[in-house]
Amino acid sequence: MSIRPIDMQMPVQRSADVIQASNNAAHRPEHLHQQFAERLQREAQYNEKHVRQSNKSEEETIKRENRKDSKRDSDRKNNKDKEKKKAALNSFMSGSLLDIRV
Repeated sequence: MSIRPIDMQMPVQRSADVIQASNNAAHRPEHLHQQFAERLQREAQYNEKHVRQSNKSEEETIKRENRKDSKRDSDRKNNKDKEKKKAALNSFMSGSLLDIRV
């Protein structure tokens, strides 16, 4: 039984497929690790941008609230000062003010 050229072609082609499959199996964990790292990096970049955008809007809201609060505080202080002045003026006008010096 002699070897014919057709018989030799089939095992050669299959051996290349087997070698390729074994190489793929050997490098598969590295490939999966690389894909995971790339996906993780994309998610981190997205989250970084997403957080920055929401922080900017929150900062603007906080600044607006602080401005309103500061205006309210200054209005309250002005009202208290006015009330003190009115009380002092009323007490002076009523004659019940005593000034004692030693």
